[in-house]
Amino acid sequence: MELQWPLISLPTSNYYVALYFADMSKGNSRMFDVFINGYIFYHNLEVTSSGLVVFENNWNLSGIMKVRC
Repeated sequence: MELQWPLISLPTSNYYVALYFADMSKGNSRMFDVFINGYIFYHNLEVTSSGLVVFENNWNLSGIMKVRC
């Protein structure tokens, strides 16, 4: 899955990034890596139906942010 945000380019700066994931199938969990603009944001993220938030409060970004899971 890939998500691009925002619709206009971000000025170069440090940003707070928060992502929420949940696996809606009962009794299962999924494990995957999350990349932002080609850089690893979170490795071996394990997500269950209860959901999980991952965040970073000092992520240097510019342009269009591309999140790939």
